[in-house]
Amino acid sequence: AVQVAAFMTPASAEAQRSRTATQLRAAALPEADATRVLKLNDRYYVLVGDLADRAQADALAAQVRAAVRHDVVIFRR
Repeated sequence: AVQVAAFMTPASAEAQRSRTATQLRAAALPEADATRVLKLNDRYYVLVGDLADRAQADALAAQVRAAVRHDVVIFRR
């Protein structure tokens, strides 16, 4: 998965998830429907996609980075 952001509150994470999905739709990326919020410990992560392969994740990260116009990271559990 690609991590777009991390927040302390679920409301902030959901707002960012919604903005991210809108930005991905505007960029015509099918992953717009694969945005989600994941609660892990005391943080809420905004994630896109769910790829097992690092090369695919890197490619998706580049597309998401361009669409949201800020840096993203590969999220691994």
